[in-house]
Amino acid sequence: MADASILITWGAVHTGRESMGLSVFQGAIGYYMDQKAKGNIEEFKVGITEVGRLAETAGYMLIEGSVDQLRKMVDSEDYKRLLTKAMHVVPVSVSHTVTGNAVMQAVERLVSVRNELGIK
Repeated sequence: MADASILITWGAVHTGRESMGLSVFQGAIGYYMDQKAKGNIEEFKVGITEVGRLAETAGYMLIEGSVDQLRKMVDSEDYKRLLTKAMHVVPVSVSHTVTGNAVMQAVERLVSVRNELGIK
């Protein structure tokens, strides 16, 4: 069961790099679909923003799996190269998150730390 995820969001493509951006986007989809097919990740989802602040968030990719699966992927040269390519064509944001059963652990940690600091 997935207990971690990577959320990748991006904004509008840099002017003059539109074709390059489409190529990198298609490569990313292929990479993550391949990772899922091989069982290296549990889930992969893509969303394209149709209404909203497109310049800041034109879309997202959500990659889910175990902490070990995602750590192995993040440490791979292929992942690092793909992310580096993306950063050259669009503004990119990457967030490592918890999901599933790990959410309650994160909430319990938050409550514990707030109590420790005297924050109500």
